[in-house]
Amino acid sequence: MKLSRGFTLLEMVISLVVLGVISLAVGSYFQLGVQGYTDTVNRDRAQTELRFAVEKITREVRHAAPNSVFLDSNTAGEANTCLSFYPVTQSGFYLRQPQGRSVDFILSGSDQESKALVTDINKQLSNYFLAIGFGSSSQYINGNKVTKAAADPAGHIELTTQDDLTVTSPANRAYLYREQVSYCYFQNKIYRFTGDKKPLAKYMPENLIAGGVSNMDISAQAPGLSRNGMIHISLSADVDGEITSYDHTVQVLNVL
Repeated sequence: MKLSRGFTLLEMVISLVVLGVISLAVGSYFQLGVQGYTDTVNRDRAQTELRFAVEKITREVRHAAPNSVFLDSNTAGEANTCLSFYPVTQSGFYLRQPQGRSVDFILSGSDQESKALVTDINKQLSNYFLAIGFGSSSQYINGNKVTKAAADPAGHIELTTQDDLTVTSPANRAYLYREQVSYCYFQNKIYRFTGDKKPLAKYMPENLIAGGVSNMDISAQAPGLSRNGMIHISLSADVDGEITSYDHTVQVLNVL
């Protein structure tokens, strides 16, 4: 009679060692795959946030009032971490030179827009400020508020301002603007504000534009007689030691 034999202890140990090596190899393979997928997702998320921030800043600063762009510090006092400017709400021109506090404004828009603007100004539903020939951002900061508007049969709007209009435009252009807009870099995040950007309470999630930003570098070139103002924006994100960067130059369309 033939007796059946089982595995010896040595054979079982060898089998377990081989099985462990195979399991380790398979596990490492899957771990590398999962890690690669996670890295790709994180990198794509960082690139999407940077791309969104660059696109949003570009769309707004492109329509800034001429010479209104300036660099400032954030709530922590870090220099050149805020890009601030005054977006144009309405643009137009004038035929006759301003006299005192009055100017004959011709809106670049329809008659309905002109009527709505007159109503808005006279009811003081919004604070409008008038810029004519402003050569620096400080003139925008001080502001010259529009206090009254009157439409005439020709479709012109006579604007009355709080202070005398002492500066003229080389091309007779005039711009209406409201609140200051700022994009600030603070603690690896970019925030967007209107009005005063200094209070720390404003640096909240509802004002957040992009997170995980390792660096924000901004430079502004003032407009000249033959060129528009230029804003260079450089954003970077560090994803597991790999740097992703976006560099973009924006041309400010409005000129004096």
